[in-house]
Amino acid sequence: MRGDFQRFLCGRGIDIGCGNDVLTVDQGLVDGWDVGNGDAQYLHGIPDVVYDFVYSSHCLEHLADVSVSLTNWVRTLKPGGAMYLVVPDYALYEKMRFPSRFNPDHKQTFSLDLTRDQVRRANHWHIGRDLRPLLVALGIDIAFIALEDERFDYNIGPEVDQTAGDGALAQICVVGTKTCRSMAHLDNGGSGEPIDRVPSDDVRQESKNTFCLLMGIPRVVDPSHQSDIEECLAANLDNPLINRIFVFFEAPLALPLLAHPKVRMVPSGRPLTFQDAGSFARSHLKGITCIVADAGVSFGTNLLQIDRAYLHNSCFALACWDIQEAGTLRAAGDAEGPGAWLFVSPLPDLLGDTLIGSEGCGARIAADLAQAGIRLVDPGPTVRACRHRR
Repeated sequence: MRGDFQRFLCGRGIDIGCGNDVLTVDQGLVDGWDVGNGDAQYLHGIPDVVYDFVYSSHCLEHLADVSVSLTNWVRTLKPGGAMYLVVPDYALYEKMRFPSRFNPDHKQTFSLDLTRDQVRRANHWHIGRDLRPLLVALGIDIAFIALEDERFDYNIGPEVDQTAGDGALAQICVVGTKTCRSMAHLDNGGSGEPIDRVPSDDVRQESKNTFCLLMGIPRVVDPSHQSDIEECLAANLDNPLINRIFVFFEAPLALPLLAHPKVRMVPSGRPLTFQDAGSFARSHLKGITCIVADAGVSFGTNLLQIDRAYLHNSCFALACWDIQEAGTLRAAGDAEGPGAWLFVSPLPDLLGDTLIGSEGCGARIAADLAQAGIRLVDPGPTVRACRHRR
C-alpha cells in the first residue's frame, strides 16, 4: 500500500477478506472479517453506518455478486468514510484467461481496459464502465483509480505468477468516500440488516429528496423584521427541493406571498411549538421529510446532501448561519442553537411544549427528543439553515 493513501485509512475500519493478516493503520483500529465470520457479501451482524473506512484487498473477486457485496459494504460506512478496494488486474494477474490459472476460486475479473463486450463474460468488470458507475450510484465519490504494477516485469511470460510470495503487484486500486446522499442502506430502513439486492432505480430516484417546511409566523411582526421574513419566504418558495410550506398562524396575515400555490395555511391560535409541528406532521405528513423552522430561516439546494436513510430514528439539527448585509454568511453563536430541525414523519409524541425560536429552545428540544428515544444529529456545516436578519 502506498504511504500517501494512509490518509484515507484512519479511525475505526474493517478489513474484509483479511485472512490471518488484519490491516494495521497509523491512527485507528481495524476489525477483521474473513470466512470464519460469515459471508462477506452481507456482513451479517455489522450495523449500518459504523465504520470510518472499509478496506478490502483481493476479496471482491472471490464473491458471487459484486453489486450486493458493495451495497452492504457501503451501508456500514459513515458519511465521509472511505471505501478502499484492491482487485487483481485481468491482464497482469489472470493473463487474460478465465478461469484463473493461479486462483481458480476467482469468480470475477477486473480491468482498466478490456470491456465486457470484448471479454464476453457478464462477470467481468470494466473499472470505468461497470464498477465506477455502481459505486457512484451507491453514493461513493471516487477519489482515484490506479494501476499498481510495482516490480512487475512485462517481459516475463504468462505462465509465471509474479505476485507469488512477496513478488510484484498486479492490481487495481479504487478509492472513494461516502457522500451524505448515499442510498446504500435505504432498502433496509437503516435497520442494519444485510441487503440482498442493489437499490432499484426508483429508490435511487427517491434520493433526490423533496421536503415539506413547517414554519410559524407570529401574530405581530416587528416592522424591522418583516422584510426579512418576506425575503426568507420567497427564498423557500423558490427552492425546488421544498414542495410544500405549511404556515402556522395565530391571526390573519397580509403577506401576498402566502397566496403562492406551494403554501398551505394552518390556523394554530398560538405561536408554533416543536410539539405542534410534530403532531401535525404525524397526522398529515406520514413518511414525508419535514423541516421545522421559524419564519426567518431559509434553505438552499445543499438540502440535497440529506439522505432520508440517516434520519431513521433520528432528527437533524441544522446549524444556523446569519446572512450579512453584503450577502456573506456568518456562523451564528452556539448560544442561539440550531436554526431548524429535520426529520422523517412520524416522530413520537413529545412531552415538552417548546416554542420555535425561543431562547434555549435547542437544548429543550434535544432533551425532549432524547427522552423519546430519538437521536439528535448535527450533519455539519455543509447543510445550513440561513437566518435572514440584516
